[in-house]
Amino acid sequence: MSGYIGSTVQEIEAAPNAELTADLLDRLKDLDATRINKDDQIVMRKAVLGLLSIVSTLEARIAELESR
Repeated sequence: MSGYIGSTVQEIEAAPNAELTADLLDRLKDLDATRINKDDQIVMRKAVLGLLSIVSTLEARIAELESR
């Protein structure tokens, strides 16, 4: 592994078993491909919102596991 992360969201791939991350990446790649005026603020805002969605899903899973 070279340690290269990528300079655009289009270059990043999620691990095969990282479904939530893959979903976020798909959304960000679509947004990046269609963004107006190449405004990175919109992309960053959507990234944060996507991460909040993932955190919410993970929090619900943790709560379910803890209640068992």
